[in-house]
Amino acid sequence: MAITVRDIVELAQKKGCVLATGESKLSKEVYYVDTMEIPDMEAWMKPNVLYITTGYAYSGTKEKILSLIKSLHDVNAAAIAIKSRFIGAYMEEFLKLAEEYEFPIIIMPEELPFTELNYAVMEALVTSQHHEEVKLKSEAASLIKVSNGYSIPNSLVLISSYLAISFAALPPINGIFNPTINFSMVVFLLDSIESKIFAIFFAPILGNLDNSVE
Repeated sequence: MAITVRDIVELAQKKGCVLATGESKLSKEVYYVDTMEIPDMEAWMKPNVLYITTGYAYSGTKEKILSLIKSLHDVNAAAIAIKSRFIGAYMEEFLKLAEEYEFPIIIMPEELPFTELNYAVMEALVTSQHHEEVKLKSEAASLIKVSNGYSIPNSLVLISSYLAISFAALPPINGIFNPTINFSMVVFLLDSIESKIFAIFFAPILGNLDNSVE
């Protein structure tokens, strides 16, 4: 199961942090954690990332600190954990805008080292990833069992039905393709799906992929 902002907040609260805004977005998934201590980070911001910062790089003017929230919202970032020391003068406007965007802001105590929260979040992310990999291998083994004895086209129909995905077909490269369904192929399929990559197979071998199983 993926880590959510709610999980991050629970970890952070144990270290004295407080969720200031964004209670409606606690179900958003968190894929990475990153620090943010340089200005003009917009070009490197990514979706589903928890950013940790002192806010120093954006503390020069109210416009800068408000632009930080807008940029994080626009890229669909997961949340931000920030200290109040350098943004205190604009805290009211900062939180008001975040509330309008329903964007989660976690206020960190001044005495809490970055590394302590960063390590706790990274540990949770790694543990979650390990559980996903174990689940992936289990699903691959199950698919091998149900597809045993079927041709590749019908094996892929089974897998497609099981995982609610579709396959793209291309001509073979130099006519080379192994016409057997095996464990490594299914793991490749599942890894591709997990990584949001389309699985590609070769049309002359597959034939017509319909919705029936012989």
